[in-house]
Amino acid sequence: MGRMSHSIDSKNSADSPGSSCLLVEAGGKRLACAFSVVLEVGRVQQITPVPGGSVWLVGLIQWRGRLLTVLDAGRLFGYRPCQAKWLVVLTGLRVDTALIVDAIVGTDDRDGTADLVLDAEALAAHPALQPGAAASVPAPNEAA
Repeated sequence: MGRMSHSIDSKNSADSPGSSCLLVEAGGKRLACAFSVVLEVGRVQQITPVPGGSVWLVGLIQWRGRLLTVLDAGRLFGYRPCQAKWLVVLTGLRVDTALIVDAIVGTDDRDGTADLVLDAEALAAHPALQPGAAASVPAPNEAA
């Protein structure tokens, strides 16, 4: 895979809802990702599909010598599937994870347009982001 294009320095960014964050579009909705959970952003490269996984599991990708689980942010949170244009590499979770999103919108949500705020606590608590969950946890609107 090619080099990711943009690093985000989470140490110098605010981490409260409605302030500085990575604002993205996924599945027709706006998500505000706290900088504390965003390691890097780049264009989607080759993703290896994983047969038999949950609908939100896109596959696996090699990134800087690590194997990342790639999840469709739209489907993961109960929205439409993403067009897989951007990859948001997450940090600080129990599973090495990246989200595919449709668009990068900006770096703050001061006007409160985000439909969902993703911070470390919200992501760490999501059942799909637990070790071994990729094949067993349905998305919010997926039948169990």
